[in-house]
Amino acid sequence: MPYCFMCKSIFKINSHLISHLNIFHNVKSICEFKCLETGCYRVLSTFHSFKNHIAQHKDVLVENNKPDNFPVSTSKQEHADLNIVNSPILNEIISSNSNNSSDQISVDNFIDTLRCSSVTLASKWYSNSIIPRKIIQVLFNDIRQFNNSFLSLLKDKMLEVKYDLNHTKDIHLMFDQLSNPFSSISSEHLRFKTFDEIGILIRPRLVDIGCRLNDRMKAGRVIFEPKVFQMSFVPLRYVLKTMLQDCNLFEVIIKFMNHLESNSNKCVSNFVQCKLWKSKLEKNSQKILLPLFLYFDDFEINNALGSHAGNNKLGAVYASLPCLPPEYSSSLENIFLACLFKSVDRQEFGNRAIFSELITELNFLEVTGIEILYDGEVKRVFFSLGLILGDNLGLHSILGFSESFMANFSCRFCKSNKSDCNHQLVQIDENLRNEVNYSTDIAINNLSLTGIKELCVFHEIQSFHVTNNYAVDIMHDILEGVCKYDIGMMLKVMVYNLNYFTIDTLNNRIESFNYGPIDIRNRPPLISIDSLKHGSIKMSASETLCFTKYLTLIIGELVPLNSEFWSLYIILKQIMDIIFDKCLKFEDIQLCKLLISEHHALYIRLFNTNLKPKFHHMTHYPLIMEQCGPLSLIWSMRFESKHKQFKDTAKSITSRKNSPYTLALKHQLNMSYRVLSSVNTINIKLGRRTLLSANTRLKYKNVKFICSPFNILDDKVQFFSWIDFKGTIYNCNNMSVLINFSDDPNILPLFGLILSVFIITNNNVPFLVCSIYNNNYFDEHLQAYNVQLTNDLICCSVENLDCVQPTIHCVMSNGLCFIPK
Repeated sequence: MPYCFMCKSIFKINSHLISHLNIFHNVKSICEFKCLETGCYRVLSTFHSFKNHIAQHKDVLVENNKPDNFPVSTSKQEHADLNIVNSPILNEIISSNSNNSSDQISVDNFIDTLRCSSVTLASKWYSNSIIPRKIIQVLFNDIRQFNNSFLSLLKDKMLEVKYDLNHTKDIHLMFDQLSNPFSSISSEHLRFKTFDEIGILIRPRLVDIGCRLNDRMKAGRVIFEPKVFQMSFVPLRYVLKTMLQDCNLFEVIIKFMNHLESNSNKCVSNFVQCKLWKSKLEKNSQKILLPLFLYFDDFEINNALGSHAGNNKLGAVYASLPCLPPEYSSSLENIFLACLFKSVDRQEFGNRAIFSELITELNFLEVTGIEILYDGEVKRVFFSLGLILGDNLGLHSILGFSESFMANFSCRFCKSNKSDCNHQLVQIDENLRNEVNYSTDIAINNLSLTGIKELCVFHEIQSFHVTNNYAVDIMHDILEGVCKYDIGMMLKVMVYNLNYFTIDTLNNRIESFNYGPIDIRNRPPLISIDSLKHGSIKMSASETLCFTKYLTLIIGELVPLNSEFWSLYIILKQIMDIIFDKCLKFEDIQLCKLLISEHHALYIRLFNTNLKPKFHHMTHYPLIMEQCGPLSLIWSMRFESKHKQFKDTAKSITSRKNSPYTLALKHQLNMSYRVLSSVNTINIKLGRRTLLSANTRLKYKNVKFICSPFNILDDKVQFFSWIDFKGTIYNCNNMSVLINFSDDPNILPLFGLILSVFIITNNNVPFLVCSIYNNNYFDEHLQAYNVQLTNDLICCSVENLDCVQPTIHCVMSNGLCFIPK
């Protein structure tokens, strides 16, 4: 029976509760909508998702009018198919007690609230990747002992007060429940059973992949016996249904795709706007079709330098939805686990044994789809595999290409041989792989002549062909490849041959440079003499990106403007500006094609060497950007961050028996807590609250608005030292932002220094007050120029800023830069 979570009113049908909330409560001001149905502990973030959730309880009451002691099904498959709360219904008891005193109802609410809090606490502990499951049982036991140590004394003291008989019974009952709040979930079996009953746990399934002889000790002798080896598989159909319906991601996707469609003429910023996906939509115009990305990679859970390195190396397959907004797609919670297995098993049993279950699941999602409840209607949603992502070695190993990049045909995009790739400046369209020549190469069945090791197992998916898998990883190609080659050789020549500066000068500038509050976490390490003599630099991908971005400001004035080695860096920086951009235009792609050709020619001429395979991949970047959009949306950086969750869990446990299932179950328990909370709002992290001085308040009266004007000094406005919004931190007085940018080359961009950050408390919208820089900073003969602030103040919303990331320094793509003072 529906309850109002605001005033605890009782209603007979769900529609009465919805009308009550609309009339008597301001639903726009409510942040959390709680379901008070018995056995349900859901907390939802939007009124729309709350209405959908309440409708599920209505279906349960109509179809299953069962008594309180009706046995609850524990079938995981059944719960996943229904995706509803299948718990005991107290409709008759609540109805019979509705005419009684409100005290009895309050006791029931107390017991139900206590159980709800207990289940939520258990789910939260299980979601923590560094808490082993066996420790959670210890925590429950300690809490129970802690409660028993003082609750009995408190109970006796309270009962000394004279109450009537009914109140005394209620106090007895409430204290009995409070003394052992985890009685219904006292063991892990009961906790998992509860998670199954309320439909929040999607357990991984063990799948047989092969059999081999295994040795074991029996009666003092070593014997060999056959043993079946398994992998962990998570059914994506249930994961996607839960995420789209219960976590309200379907509504988020619909709004975002409508926004992309309205701005489709400006630029391409998502995979759904690209040629590859549009060609698939044309064949399925009558369906609600969403794209799906897969990512494959191997990672080590043991010490990489220890004696057991490689024994428990795991292979993981993740799934993601590229049609989510950037603030959602960058969250690790929206990267879902599909498969987890031991890498040695894939090498022994092959790709078909490992991925057959996954391929069957993808075919089901594409042909049959899933049903979700949205806006009061049941909608069938289909999914199509858009791309298979990964690093070069990982993609070649699971797609059936040569795993040696020194092979005669080492490229998965074209059939250019090794000698041609060493000097190729642009893509040769005639050499591109397609379905016709791929079939011919499969028939030849010769790795050295074709570069194909085996037929791609993912061809069993109806809409996928490996020659259309335009996936590259700019993290490994550029940051851990081309940048290190270019900058390493350039610095070697400048230090040892041209004597522009010494390595001590370079390291002193790297160490003393002000990287700002954000990039300080990725500051590059000092460059060693041994590595520089070999023309290489040892840095991580994030450190290389930071070093490449700020190299102009670190050593720019020490290098002559006419240096060809410096020109190579400038061209590389311009290429990176395009391929790391989140929004692309057709002109950017054509410019990138010319810059890559110029870069390769200059690299060959300056260093008198051949191009490496990662340089050859760059020649295909323009084609891939046309087909798939911005390359920074398909790189490996966020997926490799997902590995850390499993590594942290593996470090917290000592057992290595069936590691794939242990880690997969822990991952699904993490998802259970997310489903239980069901909050998809973008959290705003706030720093220390600050008060403005009288002079500042007087100065802010003359601020100009790039949004709807309001009283900036009103009581509803709160100022903070910093704000973290959608993963970007905005600090006061030490960070500049790009306020607006024009396509007209004659109009200079407008920069501002952040003076204050604040939010409007009634809607938590973050705003900035910026002091504008003087735009007259261009000087073709200067590398650096100190820019002065003007007296103009601008107030703008953070959501309307053109910049993706604020920075303390502003570097122009042609190498000119300035340092805001």
